[in-house]
Amino acid sequence: QSYGEVNRDVADPGVALRLSGLKPTKYDNIVASSTILGNKATVAAACIIGENGVVGDKSSVKRSVLGNGCK
Repeated sequence: QSYGEVNRDVADPGVALRLSGLKPTKYDNIVASSTILGNKATVAAACIIGENGVVGDKSSVKRSVLGNGCK
């Protein structure tokens, strides 16, 4: 499998719950409580954002896995 395919598989809400122990939000994504979301930032379904992550203003994250501390 390619790296992108593995990221999509891991970000699947059912798989993410088993791997991280965190329950996906109502939008089917996992965003750590310490993540900072900028003004008008969006995180689509099938995304995981780790602890202390930062998503900048007007940014859009789709079908991605961002590890701890990613900015």
